[in-house]
Amino acid sequence: MERDEKLVFILIVIIAVILRFLFLTERPMHHDESVHAYLAYWIYKYFSYTYDPAFHGPFLYYSTAFMFYLFGDSEFIARLLPALTGVALVILPLFLRNFIGRSYLYMSLLLAISPSFVYYSRFLRNDIFVSFFVLSAFISYMYYRNYRSQLHGSLAVLFMALAFSSKENAFIYAFIFLSFIAGYGLYKNRLRYFRDLFESLPVFLPGILLSAVLLVVLYSSFFTHPEVLRTAIPDSISHWVRMHEVKDHYKPPYYYFALLLRYEFLIFLAGCAGIVYKLKRKTDGVFWWFVIYWAILSFIVYTYLSHKVPWLLLHLLLPLSLTSAIVLQKLSEGRARYVVFALVAITLILTINVNFVNYENDKEGLVYVQTKSETLNLVNFLKTGVKNGTSVMISEPESDYWPLPWYLRDYRVGYSIKLPDEFHGLLVVSERNVEKAIKKYGERPVTRYEIRPGHYLYLLDLR
Repeated sequence: MERDEKLVFILIVIIAVILRFLFLTERPMHHDESVHAYLAYWIYKYFSYTYDPAFHGPFLYYSTAFMFYLFGDSEFIARLLPALTGVALVILPLFLRNFIGRSYLYMSLLLAISPSFVYYSRFLRNDIFVSFFVLSAFISYMYYRNYRSQLHGSLAVLFMALAFSSKENAFIYAFIFLSFIAGYGLYKNRLRYFRDLFESLPVFLPGILLSAVLLVVLYSSFFTHPEVLRTAIPDSISHWVRMHEVKDHYKPPYYYFALLLRYEFLIFLAGCAGIVYKLKRKTDGVFWWFVIYWAILSFIVYTYLSHKVPWLLLHLLLPLSLTSAIVLQKLSEGRARYVVFALVAITLILTINVNFVNYENDKEGLVYVQTKSETLNLVNFLKTGVKNGTSVMISEPESDYWPLPWYLRDYRVGYSIKLPDEFHGLLVVSERNVEKAIKKYGERPVTRYEIRPGHYLYLLDLR
């Protein structure tokens, strides 16, 4: 690697670090983040956890609990591992240098400044982990194909196991990857492929055994809930099927198109151009056929599913970042480099805007039911009340009061789905029961707080 190339790569990594760690705790904890952090906190305090597909895989919870154990529980530490993983993801393309040449620099740059990858590297969700593990598995597998190394074969399996321990959409990745590997093998070698597959199994055996141990330990909650091992796979699949059938978080088919064109036009348009470019050249072997198949099938699957949320955008962008990198390198070699520079600058401006300026504005497509800052005013008022000896109760019939339990985890606060018959102190209720509460306790001072777009909590002072 030449000195200039090293310096450019180091600069890209520094940009990634700044974008992921600057003002990391400025944004209030999202509803989902607070649930994830609280469950990890529960492991940290009581080593208690049971897998539930509604909250995805156990990796996030145990890894975050470990961070709490090392550094203490806080919003910064809760988001530390996603941010570090986001930086590590930017570094990974370096290991593709043997396959895509200097294009890896453009892939790293795209991942470093992508509005979506930055946003969800500053967010305690599973998708940044899945992205890292899947790209690591892909790289390991390509090294295995080139060098027939047992280490790389086992690493490919182990990284996919870590993806499975993170989120159920690993099944989608497994289907895409395995269907390509099997299809390509049959196309090239016909029935001889099955003999080659059988002969290669010992190469993957250490990774398979280690992965089995890892998944059993994590999903059984370190053997405290062995019964989960019987239900984890069918429950995780049925959960996604059910979300699709009941149209949970339903969005129209063009939803991802709109987000891509609004925020990720550089990766999307250059990535599509890269696919066309490689298809016209009949590609250059299995690597690019794999990437193209991955990109196209991902788009089909996620567009088809009725459950659509902005963090799933990462899984469409990941393979496109590969095909877009080769196009940007080609363009940068000529006069079009000024166009590339302008598009990179526009993308960076979008990233800064959505991550550091408009992170609460629900008109931003990447901002999804984000907690409002005034929630912290309510939290601080309740903390002061508890410190002064005032009783605090949060009553909500559907337990829709997050992120309050995370922020109030160290304070003595009661939670109930029913209004108490008698209560003297500070009572928090939602729109579902605020009228009933006022009627029950009489006219008292009431303050309204918007917790997230369109959802309000009301503070009744019953002292």
